[in-house]
Amino acid sequence: MEEDKDNVGGGRVVLKMDLANAGVPEGMAMGEAYRVWTHAVLGCIGASVEPYSIITRVRMVKKVGSVRVEVWFAKADGRDRYSLRSDIMEAINTQVAGQPRVCIPVRATMKPHTRRPHA
Repeated sequence: MEEDKDNVGGGRVVLKMDLANAGVPEGMAMGEAYRVWTHAVLGCIGASVEPYSIITRVRMVKKVGSVRVEVWFAKADGRDRYSLRSDIMEAINTQVAGQPRVCIPVRATMKPHTRRPHA
């Protein structure tokens, strides 16, 4: 994944949700995690997240007690990276009319792609 030529010098915006400590039933917490995932994906494919041209993939990673949504991007300058992060946060906080929301804290971090040595 990091070895893909499109990802060289890029990174990822990581949205982490700690479901185990969300203070709501597990089903409601997973529903909110899927809402975050859906809004992130729709923002990326709908080109409302800028700059959409640097996005290389979006993935969800479910672990016991937590979920991560990762938006991977190609090499970009600092302004583009932080614009991307800001727009993703705006997209996931969009309220759909008539849809109830469970508020689970989402921690957003930026991580560079680094090559791992092969064993």
